[in-house]
Amino acid sequence: MPAFLLAVALVLMTAVSTPARAANDEAQIDSMIEDLQGLVDKAEREKLADPWFIEDLRGLISRYSETWPVVLLDHSFDSREAAPKAPWQIRQGKMQMDWSRGLRSRVELSKPTQSDNEVVGQIIGGLLNQALTGQQAAPADDPTVPAIASATLAVSNAFHLETVMTARPLERGSEGGLEIGVFQKDGNAGYRLTIAPTADGQGGTLEMFVISSRGTSRLVETASFTGGFLDDQPLKVALSRDPAGRMRAALDDVELISVEDRSFRDPFSGILIVNKGGDYALKTMLVKGTAPN
Repeated sequence: MPAFLLAVALVLMTAVSTPARAANDEAQIDSMIEDLQGLVDKAEREKLADPWFIEDLRGLISRYSETWPVVLLDHSFDSREAAPKAPWQIRQGKMQMDWSRGLRSRVELSKPTQSDNEVVGQIIGGLLNQALTGQQAAPADDPTVPAIASATLAVSNAFHLETVMTARPLERGSEGGLEIGVFQKDGNAGYRLTIAPTADGQGGTLEMFVISSRGTSRLVETASFTGGFLDDQPLKVALSRDPAGRMRAALDDVELISVEDRSFRDPFSGILIVNKGGDYALKTMLVKGTAPN
């Protein structure tokens, strides 16, 4: 038996030799999953096994590791002040508390919807400004400036990010979309999920991006949805990644995107909210992971 298959067999035998998912076995199961993930990653890099077999093993890992047992952040945007409570900071543009809707921002685009690369450049600028001044950047008065908020937070590589939001139509249209995501320590690289309405507001699109450390973006997957979006009704938006590298996006618990991506193997350093055009408000933000922060 090839060494790789023997190693996999030993790991699986260890897993089935004990009662699965008993309370005192959680640590052992998690350790087994981590070991198996390492073996599969090595097999893929060094071409030690058939790609279909590797895919089956990743499916097995995903089946036993789809949960995110640790709550890293459970935040309600309910501050009575204009600024949101810690750990949130406004990095650029105007984003402030609305007592009835949560963290609200209204951005009116004065030009065609910006590319993700342009927005990434502005995000970098906002983070750099704070780093240089040592304080929060003041909200801009210009209503066409994309609004950006972020929270510094240790987020495991496998994570579940979930927010409840509402959206209203702008008088002149031009809704560029709302973006949520995670970023690594350079304040840039990470995953982004953009939700944007159709022209009539009766539906929209979801787009998942990978952002590199250089600020370039790559579209991973896109999906469309129907139904009211700009109707000021609560909508749950979720972006998640499991330990096997499968990315998912869902609206109101209905999965619309499911795709594998292994661009990042390290943990993330924070979460991000970007209004690229529209009238949006976030009521809550929940972040779960596989390791404590």
